[in-house]
Amino acid sequence: MGFLLISITILFFAWDLGFIFSPKFLGERKVEIPSGARLDEIGAALKQAGVINSASDFALYVWLSGNSKKLKSGVFRIPGGLSTPEVVRLLR
Repeated sequence: MGFLLISITILFFAWDLGFIFSPKFLGERKVEIPSGARLDEIGAALKQAGVINSASDFALYVWLSGNSKKLKSGVFRIPGGLSTPEVVRLLR
């Protein structure tokens, strides 16, 4: 029972972070990250643009991966179909 619960949890986060399925859109999305934006604001902007599935899971991934102080501000052109880790790499 415990193994099943752990497996389901891992699969959920893998899907939600885009490791299994990434949000699909044609072309690219333009997202502006203002200077001094908090992690939750960055996640909200990406979610609103359809780049990520979940702003809270994005923030959790950024924090756990040690990238919370590494994200840059600016205007980003984000191609469709990127996973959450790929989006984070683009914003660094």
